[in-house]
Amino acid sequence: MRTCAAVGDLIDRIGTDQWGVATPCSEWNVRDVVAHVVVMNRVFTALLNGGPLPERGVNHLGDDPVTAYQESAAQLCDAFSRPGVLERSYPGPVGHRHRRREIADPPL
Repeated sequence: MRTCAAVGDLIDRIGTDQWGVATPCSEWNVRDVVAHVVVMNRVFTALLNGGPLPERGVNHLGDDPVTAYQESAAQLCDAFSRPGVLERSYPGPVGHRHRRREIADPPL
């Protein structure tokens, strides 16, 4: 939850003229990076809640990327706060994974 707040603070400080600025990820600008974070928040929320994955190829930021991040982060924090959520195994692109183990020792 602290990480979501810290990232949210960074996103809150992005100026209107900075969303199109290039990043070290050569093919992505600032808006693209924030969109990736929002989508991944939604992916993990869906996995934790057993819901459908977010649709690919759509604009997940809308006209207000700051609010899109805040909403996705709040949903993710809510999903992680449910009792027993870290004790379960979840499907992913490389098979079923145990979330508590990944948080303590993330795959490289």
